[in-house]
Amino acid sequence: MEKAKRTVTCVFALAFASAAFGYGEENVSGCWAFETAPDTPCVSVTNGVVWIFGNNIWTPTLRSSTLERGICFDFGRGGKRQGFAIWQPCRMWEFESLKKRGIEASTGDVFFSSSENGHPKFGHIRRLVRAKPPDWGAIRNAAAYAGFWKSSGRRKFDISFVPKSRSDNPPTAKLGRGSPGSQSDSGAGILLKIREDGKAIFATGRTDDPYAVFPMLPSEGGYCLECRREGDGSVDLFRSSGIWIRPDGKLLFYANGEITVFERTDERFDDPVDARKSAVANRAIHGVWGLNDDFDILILAFDRCGKGHMASLLGTIPFVWEMNASGRIICKTDVKVTFPDGSREGDEFRIECEYDIVRNEMLAELIVKTANGREKREIKKRLPFMKAEGNVE
Repeated sequence: MEKAKRTVTCVFALAFASAAFGYGEENVSGCWAFETAPDTPCVSVTNGVVWIFGNNIWTPTLRSSTLERGICFDFGRGGKRQGFAIWQPCRMWEFESLKKRGIEASTGDVFFSSSENGHPKFGHIRRLVRAKPPDWGAIRNAAAYAGFWKSSGRRKFDISFVPKSRSDNPPTAKLGRGSPGSQSDSGAGILLKIREDGKAIFATGRTDDPYAVFPMLPSEGGYCLECRREGDGSVDLFRSSGIWIRPDGKLLFYANGEITVFERTDERFDDPVDARKSAVANRAIHGVWGLNDDFDILILAFDRCGKGHMASLLGTIPFVWEMNASGRIICKTDVKVTFPDGSREGDEFRIECEYDIVRNEMLAELIVKTANGREKREIKKRLPFMKAEGNVE
């Protein structure tokens, strides 16, 4: 009986230990140095990216796969890439394999090694110890990024957006294309402007919306782009994209597993952010923003003269608009609301919008005034830009 109790206790202890191990790169996040040089940080794992220090520069790598207690990544120079891993041993056979190589390992120890097919190899393995992170702010040198850049690849660079199907599902930015981990020649001739206020503007070449604007957020030795993810509308950072400058002055753009090289250029384009700021300052909003997906339809067209119209399942309703002192757009109409089922007949409504000049989106809110004089905020939708011209007459 006592033996059975001990067996059950051991089973629960092993189960608890396995649960405590966790899964993924969070087990090795932070800054590390080789045990033989503990005061010299050489690798940093954060935001899903492994940064390697070599040739006096910190360089982000291309993530390959996530391990049970670590991460695999590809790194190399001159077009030649090799697989590496940062990981914690957690299986008995791993500890035994390390011991055969003269390495005594304990739970929680972190190792750096080569990798193959998404798994660490036990050759050329080195132990890592915690290290003080470098001064990333000094490494970035924000002033060096500002200005115009042009890509030098041969194939066409692709900037596309997943169509917005629901108001709570903003479009996903897909910047770049190709197989993960490949050195890309894509990006021929695309222009990029990095503003001093930390906005990255890509000239897409599209006729309906020729610019893609993204906030740049500090990310270790470079910057990441703030991109919305498909599905939940949350923000994805360096896992989708990143920007950093090499010692030779060239700018590298990482997106969806590809690296595209940009160089300084004298070519220019009119800054759309400045144009949108001017339109807001002069109360001269002009264009069409909206959704048109099956039964989810709400389209707002604005003319700089102060007129506009709303299109929805109810039909098309004209309105007049003005901007208050705080920049909020107020769209008013005396048209009565009649829904298809006849409900709320006779209610009056207005639309209030907040204009996002960076993403070129309208956050629209439908406010209904009922017969008893009370106001109800009925619908709130984020409307992407559709086109520059719309018939509002």
